[in-house]
Amino acid sequence: MSEKIFEEKERHESYGLLSLSRTSSSKGVHLFASSVRPHNTIVLTISEAARTRDYQRDWIYSDKTLIEVEMSPAQFAEAITTMNIGSGTPVTIRRVEGKKREACPDLDFRVVAQNELKAEMAILGKKIEELSKDAKELLSGSGAMNKADRKKMMDDIDAVITEVRSNIPFVHECFNEAIGKTVAEAKSELDATVSHIKTTLGEKALAQLQHDGGVDVPLLKEGKAIDVEGDTSETSDTSKTTE
Repeated sequence: MSEKIFEEKERHESYGLLSLSRTSSSKGVHLFASSVRPHNTIVLTISEAARTRDYQRDWIYSDKTLIEVEMSPAQFAEAITTMNIGSGTPVTIRRVEGKKREACPDLDFRVVAQNELKAEMAILGKKIEELSKDAKELLSGSGAMNKADRKKMMDDIDAVITEVRSNIPFVHECFNEAIGKTVAEAKSELDATVSHIKTTLGEKALAQLQHDGGVDVPLLKEGKAIDVEGDTSETSDTSKTTE
């Protein structure tokens, strides 16, 4: 084989590589538009590529990293299952052309939703105070209310009714949706964590961990649940027979 051919790398601005990797963090990470701090994340990296030809095949190399983004398990699942829907899936940009980006701000979506509800209630309270003030001024007057005053009061009353019947329930519904999204992401994070533990430790090791530490994780082997107690009982019987 020609060593010269093998060392010559072919480059073109259209050549690229895409890689996916799993990362884990004991403290969890802050991700853009994620309402939980996932301990397991997916990192997608796009790099420029170079190619050499030898041994009757192509050899592809990563030449320069263009961009690196990080996603929660829920975001990754959304990205690959909702193609052509909306404007895209939120991701957290970590690096662009080798330059590290600033860490994502820590936002508590539950607190944000609560603050939005408080702000809406404050607006309602202000409208009621203004309505009460105007009503007292009009009713305390000696003369009869003219048509313009009556119309203004009715408009103010209608505004308060609209706020109570429509706006407040809408904000409450959005709050529930935010909480539901958080729960769904937490379930996805739990599933990813369990899958990672199973892959790392193996089914039998996890079965022993469940038995010794009381870890409540469903274990499957060939479509059936692993009988930890059965395994332990069988071992005990064997020990008695040996004695």
